Parts: sequence; structure tokens; C-alpha cells
Amino acid sequence: MTLKKLIIIFALLLLLAVPAITLAQDGALPQVISGETIPCPMPLAPGDVDGETVICGQIQVPEDWDDPSSDPLTITYARLLSSSLSPLQDPIFFSHGGPGGSVLNQQGSSNFDFDYLRETRDVIVWDQRGSRYSTDLLCPADVVNADYAAAEALFAQAPTFTVDSDPQALYDYAEATTFGALGYGNCPAYFEEQGIDLSEYNTDNTVRDAVALMGHLGDEAYNLFGISYGTTVTMAIMEYFQNNPDADLPAIASAVIDGIAPLDQVTNGEFVATQARNIVRFFANCEADEACGAAYPNSQQTLIDLLDSLEEAPLTDAEGNEVTLNDVVLLLSAATTGRPDLVAYFPRMIDELSRGETATMQVVNTLVAQGPPAPTAPAPAVSGNPLDVLTSRAASLAAELRTLAESVGELGATSADLAAAIDQAETGPELYLILLERVVENLEPSMRGQYATLVLQNFDNQPDNQTRENLQLLTSTLPAPASEELMAIINLLSDEEIAAVYAGITEGGEYNRLIFVEDVANFVVRCNTQRAWSDVADNLEELSGFEAPQLISSNALITMANAAVACDVFDTGPTDPPPTPAVLDLAPTLVLNGGLDHATPEEWGAIALERFDPDSAQMLTVPMTDHGVTRYSQCAKDIAHAFFLNPENELVTDCVNVFATEYVLPDDALPGETAALLNEIAALNSAVAISFGAPDARLAHALLR
Repeated sequence: MTLKKLIIIFALLLLLAVPAITLAQDGALPQVISGETIPCPMPLAPGDVDGETVICGQIQVPEDWDDPSSDPLTITYARLLSSSLSPLQDPIFFSHGGPGGSVLNQQGSSNFDFDYLRETRDVIVWDQRGSRYSTDLLCPADVVNADYAAAEALFAQAPTFTVDSDPQALYDYAEATTFGALGYGNCPAYFEEQGIDLSEYNTDNTVRDAVALMGHLGDEAYNLFGISYGTTVTMAIMEYFQNNPDADLPAIASAVIDGIAPLDQVTNGEFVATQARNIVRFFANCEADEACGAAYPNSQQTLIDLLDSLEEAPLTDAEGNEVTLNDVVLLLSAATTGRPDLVAYFPRMIDELSRGETATMQVVNTLVAQGPPAPTAPAPAVSGNPLDVLTSRAASLAAELRTLAESVGELGATSADLAAAIDQAETGPELYLILLERVVENLEPSMRGQYATLVLQNFDNQPDNQTRENLQLLTSTLPAPASEELMAIINLLSDEEIAAVYAGITEGGEYNRLIFVEDVANFVVRCNTQRAWSDVADNLEELSGFEAPQLISSNALITMANAAVACDVFDTGPTDPPPTPAVLDLAPTLVLNGGLDHATPEEWGAIALERFDPDSAQMLTVPMTDHGVTRYSQCAKDIAHAFFLNPENELVTDCVNVFATEYVLPDDALPGETAALLNEIAALNSAVAISFGAPDARLAHALLR
């Protein structure tokens, strides 16, 4: 029996539901069709207990808020109760990103850890319409029917697109890959057959869902919190409240928006330039830094001139080393994909390259090859070959496992889950699948998503890949000791039973739901927001005016084209730009940016800030941090928490200063040079010791000065 079936049975037996009450839709005051509390349908974070520390529920809302008789949609939420014995009575209402992301699916993830906010308040999290637990727009795998082999072939032969590429060629490639080989082009017909109106999955309706949920929960006031696309939703909620001052709505006490996505104000071309903007900003920040600006006063222009020069021809240094445009772009891009430690070297590297020198570039290449700096805490030990531990015992236990005997010997002693699974299973494949389900449920959410991605991309509708050896490889990605127990079970199964295991893993789309973002919802909601700004030719023309177009990658341009093709394939979204948004002054608002945000650049925070009355909003950028700074920085968490507690007070933000870059200046020793100097000192001290019987510390000190 699957976890899903168990949840349904449990809900039927134990659920104390709120009676369904259909309420008329009253203009500016959206009301739920019905609502009820439910057992939480998703795994909870460690320490949380369903019904005690977390209360889950669902509401029914119209698919089309302008037509109350339209088919109902389900919106699922969770109220994460405060750990305080005397919590504040205005909870935080959190809106997730994507579009199509699932904050419920991510409970237990460090990226969505709200314990710091729960110290003083309840936190309400909810999946927006189209996401995992709220009438999701899941296009089943058998409908998608992706041809991964064909997709891989297309990827391998992909042209290198630039801002000067032919728009139609770029569009055609995106259409052939994402909507051809990967199968998303098959989804619109499926949704039409299901009677689903994709045009209703938009920000305006999501806002009305949110207002209805707030009314259903009944709190007198809320604090709004959004990350990524959730910032779009949060600002739209604020606009809705502001435009309906006479409606019987709860109060909005404050708002924090983090990783700003003002999708109603930016083009897809601007989205594509995010990484390039971050790189150019490295050098603008250097010029703003006193020491770096003095050493490299025209750092940003030096970068632009170097890229233009390398586009014409590579450079060769005095030792004959050739440097190409691609070499430099790859190094600069590395800092935006997990290596912020490299930024300190970039102004010096670009300055040297402009003069034909490569010393710092060679150091940066070495740092990239060495990998990220070691973590401060040692990583947990990883077990060796998962086949080694239990294989020798598996054969002697074959009879017991096959007949599900009461005694399972030493194998069962390593896991209570295994013993329980044996009691429940009737066949070998069932034993594997039951234990697998329990293991996956207990994984950290991002690991669940990674496992699901492996299943979908390598085994779904790919019978040639469904071998015993590949099942062993897939199983080895799971943590020990469960992976070892599962591996031992594999060794006991026949080929027919292996096929049954694959059928259980791939059928029904259950593992698809473990992936964080619902792809179709992401496409559809973006189209309903941005279709007017998705034309490939228009975006390429806009990007050609970017100051450093060489930094805009081919993959980013393909992503841009995917958005345009999606809007045509799903045939949704207005073709006219939205009206100019209203100026917001509903509540005190904190705008947070990450200086290395890979998804929404710092400049978008400034765009969003312009929407607010200057007296009602303030903006803070945390340097060298990624998308959604409150997910990664304790400093940002504490600042956000302090703001929610006292939104009218001046914030203390000194902790942000620790993220500032200490640039490598012209006279600073590079890592390799420091090591060489210390070796010279050691050799010299040894010589002194031979001559005089002891090293002269004063000599070493003088050399180090």
C-alpha cells in the first residue's frame, strides 16, 4: 500500500472536517467555497508533529473567480505553530516562488526553515494554485513521453547562440528540444481534455486565493513574506488590499520581499541578463571600494574593453599562453555558480589581462580546479561500496526474505523500517518499494527531488535502462544503511521481479511530485504574466545593447526562447503589456537583495522599490549571497525577524558588512607566491641552522615584512 493510500484512509477514519459551506463571492472579498483541516499530506520537518506543532488544511476556491460556478480548485496550507508560549497574534503569511514551486514539499529543507520566525509568531505556508498540493498542473509522464536520447543528441549538437543569433533559429531549437524531444508540447491537449483552463492560473487569481485563505483562517492581521515569484504575489496582494480599502479585509502589518521578481515590470531579456549583470557589478563594486577603486579605477570599463578585444582575437602572454574569450567568461561565470571566493581576484585578473599578463588568471584557474574551499565543519563520513556490507549475508537470508519469515536475522537489526516493511510486504518487489518509500520520505527535500529527477530522466518510459545494474546504481545514491538493505534485496530478486520494481517506481507519477517546481505551472503562470515581453527577436535586440553582451550565455538565451515557445504552445497569456502598477504604501516594507542572486538581480530590487512610497519601504543588499538571502544567511534572517517585530524602527544591519569582498590588490601575494616565499624562508633557516646551530628568527621576521 502506498503512502498516498494510507493518507487517504487515515483521513477518512480520523479527519474531523469543517463542514463545507458555500459562500457567495462578494466583489472585493473573495470567499472560500469550503474549508477543512486535514492530516498533513507532506513529510514534516524533524521535530514537527502533525496536529500538534503543525496544522494542515485545505480550502476550495473557484477556478475562475469571476465565475463562482466554475470548477473548484483545492488550495492546501499548513500553519506552523509558534514555539513561543505567548505568540504574537499577527502571523506571517509566506508565499513561495517558482512559479510552480512547493513550499509544502520543502518542509524540512534548510532553505525553508522558519524556526527563527516561529520563535514569536505562527507562520502560514501554502502552495499556490498549479503547484504540488494545490490542484497541481502535473502533466503525466506517459503524456509527456519524453525522448531523452533525442534530447541529448540535440543538446550535443546545439549551436552556440549569441545576442546576434537569428531569432528564428533560436526559437526553432527551443521548440525542438523542450517542446519536442522533452515532450512538453504534448501537454496542452491533455489539459484541454481534462477541462482545465490554463488562463486561470495567473497572479490575479493566486492573489484572490490568498485573500480567501486569510479570510478563512480568520486572523485579524497578517505580515506578508515572499521569496522570488512570491515577491510578485506579495506585492500583488498589497495592491489588492490597497485598491479595496472599504472591503472587510484583515490588516497588513508589514511585508518582507526577498529575491525580488517584479515580473509585471521586466522583460524576459532582462531576466536572461541576470548572470551578466552580476559579473559586471563585481567591477562596479570594486570601483566603489576605496582600496580597490584606487588600485583599479576603471575596472568596469577595463572588463568591457577586454571582452571586446578577446572577441576579435585571443591574447598571448610573454610565456606563450593563449587566452580566449571563452576562457575568461567561464572563470567569471564560476563566481556566480558557487564560487564567490573568486571575486576578490577578478579586478586584478582583468587588469593584468588587459596588459597581456596571466599570473592571476593562472591562480584563479588553479583555485577552480581545486574546488570550493573546505567547509568549516568536517563533512560526515561516506560509506564505501554499498554492496560490500550486506551482500555476503544476503544469500543466507534469501529464504527468510522471500517468504517474509518472522526472523530476519542481522539484516533486519540494522533498520526498524526494514522489519516493518517485511511484515507488510507479500513479495520481494513490494518489500523493496515499501522500504524505498519510507527511505525517500525521510530524505532532506532537495535530496528527494534529486532522487526523483534521476528516476524520471533515466528510467521513465526507458525500458532499455531498466536493468539490475542500473537499479543498483540508483539505489547507491540513497543514504546508508537503508541503501545497503535495499541493495541486498535487489540481489535476491529475479529479472521479472526487477521489472516489477521499476514498474512500481515509474508508474503513477508519484516521484514526479517530489521535484520542487511544477514545470507546466512555471511556464503557464509566467506566460500569463509576461507573454507580452517574451518575443525572441525583441529580447535579442534589447540584449544586444547590453554593455557586455559576451557574458550572456547560450544556455540563458535558450531559456529565454523556451519562455516564448511555451506561451505559443500553451496559447495563454495577454499579448499587451500590463498597466502601470500602483504606488504601494499599504504597510512598512523591507526589500532584500542578494548581491550574487542567480535568478533575480540586485537591480530588480531597485525596480521594485520604485513601486513603493519612499516613506514606506527600505532596501538592503547582502553582498555575495544568492537568491533569497533569508534562506542562506543568519544575518539576513535576524534582520528580517527584527523588521517583523518592529517594522517602524531603524534596523541594525552591521552584520551585512562581513559579506563585503576583500579584493586582491596589485602588491598582494597570490596563494602560490606565498607558499614559495615560505619555502624559501624554511630553506634559508635550515642553512642558518647548519652554520650557526639554530635558525635566526629575526631573519625570518625580516623576510616576511
